[in-house]
Amino acid sequence: RQVLDNWVVPLYETVWRMSGNQGNQWRTQRLDDKRSGVVWNTLSGTFHFELIAKMGRGYQGDIAVDNIQITPGDCGKTSSAAGGTEWFNDVLLNDLKEQLKVDEGYRDHVYLDSENLPTFGIGHLITKSDPEYGKPVGTKVDEGRIDTVFRQDVQGAINDAKRLYSPGSLTWPDEVKEIMVNMAFNLGYTRLSKFTGLKAALDDRNWNKAADEMVDSRWYGQVGNRTKRLVTRMRLVSGQ
Repeated sequence: RQVLDNWVVPLYETVWRMSGNQGNQWRTQRLDDKRSGVVWNTLSGTFHFELIAKMGRGYQGDIAVDNIQITPGDCGKTSSAAGGTEWFNDVLLNDLKEQLKVDEGYRDHVYLDSENLPTFGIGHLITKSDPEYGKPVGTKVDEGRIDTVFRQDVQGAINDAKRLYSPGSLTWPDEVKEIMVNMAFNLGYTRLSKFTGLKAALDDRNWNKAADEMVDSRWYGQVGNRTKRLVTRMRLVSGQ
């Protein structure tokens, strides 16, 4: 909660709340403190923030909060220095990159993927336009090149997810954005567009039904643990 200190009676305002099982991954949350910003500007008030937690029993009741930042400006309108956009900002982009390193793998050399196609970095399929085209397996690729190609690839996935599910996608929770961009990165626009039941559930903002539709697909049985992680995360959105 947020407290305005210089009032005769302190003004308490709950600005964020989360409950339930959040899984075993860090969750991000951004808050625009617009109402209190008006108070700050007109009264020159001093603020402090209190984190109040109610823990469950046993190790599954543990709670952790980390990396709290207070910055001026709108949370969603971050700079594009790291490649983010207003819809999918730099924080989400960095979160997704770490997820895709697990889901796609990360290799600093040319290798053959599961379909025997030359690949490098974070699941980047080598094409004729790449300078790595025709290079032998094991050829090293530097980190800067891997990062550049990843940003190009992931921007395509961001555009695909946003376009395929617009206008509903414009107001999705951040967690749903990450899940669906992850799927777009894996499947591409054409294959993802065939998930008509999933689209209907997302349009209805029925996250649990969306998870059911993800399970009811050949993709769910083909991709392994990645699909299970994404389905679990989608179901958790329903509980937030």
